Amino acid sequence: MRKGYVLERILYTVFIFFIVITLNFFIPRIGVEDPAERYYPPQGNLTDTEYSIIKQLTRKQYGFDVSGWQQYLRYLSQLSRGDLGTSLQAGSPKVSTLIAQRLPWTLVLSRERSSLEGLARQFPTFNLFARRRFLEVVAVPDAGRAMELLRSLPRHPAFRGIDGVQSIGLAITDASMPAIVDGLVRAGVHRILPLGDMFMRGAVEPYDGVPMTSLFTRIVYWRMRNDGMEGQL
Repeated sequence: MRKGYVLERILYTVFIFFIVITLNFFIPRIGVEDPAERYYPPQGNLTDTEYSIIKQLTRKQYGFDVSGWQQYLRYLSQLSRGDLGTSLQAGSPKVSTLIAQRLPWTLVLSRERSSLEGLARQFPTFNLFARRRFLEVVAVPDAGRAMELLRSLPRHPAFRGIDGVQSIGLAITDASMPAIVDGLVRAGVHRILPLGDMFMRGAVEPYDGVPMTSLFTRIVYWRMRNDGMEGQL
């Protein structure tokens, strides 16, 4: 296959992609004089002044307070970072979050290290809380490398916001159990249990390092006078 043909197809694809995203931006704006008014139609219980303020705030919230070309350039800039903007749905959720909620499960197989680092840097919105249907399997040569991987997760850009691993399921021999468990504890794992029992949870088992009973109990500390502690306070 000729290199010139491959280059031609790449340039053609980039051109078509540019046309599509441009049409995607301008077509919804055809015939819409004021997007804020279309999003928030007049309400009978509002005065003209109150309605004008609401429209002004809506324009600012969704970026309609600048010219169409400025909106278009900002749109291209956001797309280059993987930011699809804010939805007009109630609550103003991120578009990328809505898409992630509706995508089917995705399985990624990686070797020795997570493949998500580059993806998380390229698309900051693809964080731990957005990829609800995303599963990655990382194959490591030994338990030591697995411990290193677990300890590095809080510093990993794709797992920003966590302080450790919630649960680990084990399927290992009894002889190797003590050393493995000790390594997992040092790696910051909150919950260690047999692989086949991971779906079960007791009331005393921690959730993110906090016992679930603490949600329903309160500890009161009370000390009566102790002569042996006099002079220490």
